[in-house]
Parts: sequence; structure tokens; C-alpha cells
Amino acid sequence: AHPDMLTEDGPLALVKRCHLVLDNTYCDPSCRFPSREEALEEVLGVVERHRETHAIILGIDSLGKEEILVALATRCRARLRVSQLRYI
Repeated sequence: AHPDMLTEDGPLALVKRCHLVLDNTYCDPSCRFPSREEALEEVLGVVERHRETHAIILGIDSLGKEEILVALATRCRARLRVSQLRYI
């Protein structure tokens, strides 16, 4: 859980850490998400359509998105700049 959720007045303040909290927000069958491949192609397409006229800045707050960054750098032949904090 994000640290803000565990503060004294946060949403998980009453939940002891030994409990499992399940979020079924997107369990409804009407919520369909694209595959990772489809999502990656969509991101790449948006960047390719706008990279000549816009600065592309991606904010990534957690690990696990490296595949997207590498694919973007490869397809666009661009360098990635990653904060030094990623290496700590």
C-alpha cells in the first residue's frame, strides 16, 4: 500500500497489517483491458504521432514499466533519461 494510505487518518488506518485487502474495482466483466502488447502498441503509436511536435515526458511512479521505456527508445531511436533515484 502507498504510505499515504497507512497514515493515522488514511483509508487503511483501521486495517491491521496482517489482513489482506482485495480491491475488486475492475472485476466487473464489462471492464475490459487491452493485453500488454496492445497497450504497448497504443503508447508507441501516440508517441510516434506526436513526437515531432510535442515534448514527450512519461511519469512512471513504480517499477515494471521498463519494457515500455525500452520499446520507445528502440522504436524512436531515442535516449532515455532516468532519475538517479532509480538506481538507489
